[in-house]
Amino acid sequence: MHLASGSWGLVAAGLFTVPSLYDEVYEGRGENCCGLLYGCRAAQLGANLVFLAAAVGWVGLASWAHFALFDRWRLLRIGRLEELVGLDLMYHNDAPDRDQDDAAMEMTHGHEGNPAAASPAAAVGWGSFLGLDAGR
Repeated sequence: MHLASGSWGLVAAGLFTVPSLYDEVYEGRGENCCGLLYGCRAAQLGANLVFLAAAVGWVGLASWAHFALFDRWRLLRIGRLEELVGLDLMYHNDAPDRDQDDAAMEMTHGHEGNPAAASPAAAVGWGSFLGLDAGR
């Protein structure tokens, strides 16, 4: 979503910028930096495309570095048992084919029968710290 919208914003500015409006903001540069469809050269569009390529390259490189480190430290995967059993059943004591109303009621009541399955925070003992067990 952000890549597509931001890309279109940069391309649209390079195509549709009106010289008189650009002049109001940047005082005297409207003749050189207006949109391609308003009679200017492609300099504005070209500069915007270079910026777009730099931004996509930077974000791609930074994302790759973070995900490579997270993968190396095994922070992106769940445990083997949790993967086999399924996260719904493991953390919420809830099969994925249950009725939505039943699941909502159990989440509201906090799994009184099995407090360790209420949430990962409750299983670690952080429930009171995070305010998850308020009102019990």
